[in-house]
Amino acid sequence: EAVKAGSFDKKHLSSLQIRQMRNLNRAEINTLLDATWGKVNESSAAAKASIAKLKKAYESAPQWAFNAKSGEQTFQQLCAVCHAMGGVGGKLGPDLAGSWRNGLDYFLENIIDPNAVVGDNFQLHVLTKKDGSVVSGVIEQETDTAITARTVTESVVISKSDLKDRQKTPVSLMPPGLLEALPERKALELLKYLLSKRE
Repeated sequence: EAVKAGSFDKKHLSSLQIRQMRNLNRAEINTLLDATWGKVNESSAAAKASIAKLKKAYESAPQWAFNAKSGEQTFQQLCAVCHAMGGVGGKLGPDLAGSWRNGLDYFLENIIDPNAVVGDNFQLHVLTKKDGSVVSGVIEQETDTAITARTVTESVVISKSDLKDRQKTPVSLMPPGLLEALPERKALELLKYLLSKRE
């Protein structure tokens, strides 16, 4: 209700907190979350199995054996295109500064199954122009006459008079399977880096 009224910024709610609110199974809360925060989808069995497997590997591995600096290099190659860390990096996804406080489950859920919980700001918009060209991205700004969409590579301003169709899909721009595609050591080092205490 505070988010809807504008007295509380929704960026302070993590996906884990949103999922916990959904788990209360109260229609009025779900309606408010749909209206103010975004979509929550149930994780697939395969995603849950991957989360459990990597969580077990991370928690049973000797942390001294994994290098957070190597994890930072993986972050720069894989994540920094879309995510910033303390203002440095991409702006397509949320800035991850301070996100280490959310813990291991937060990162595993959001990286392995990015479509499970998608904040409204990060849902994919598909904008089709009258000339047939298509721009896919997140809406950065919208006025009465134009839409600014941020794609993976740039910000694109589209005049509403040039717009033929617009669709918002309840999926994230972040592709699933990023962690599973890495060798386990690299995945664990990336997690160690993400969980390293920093401001």
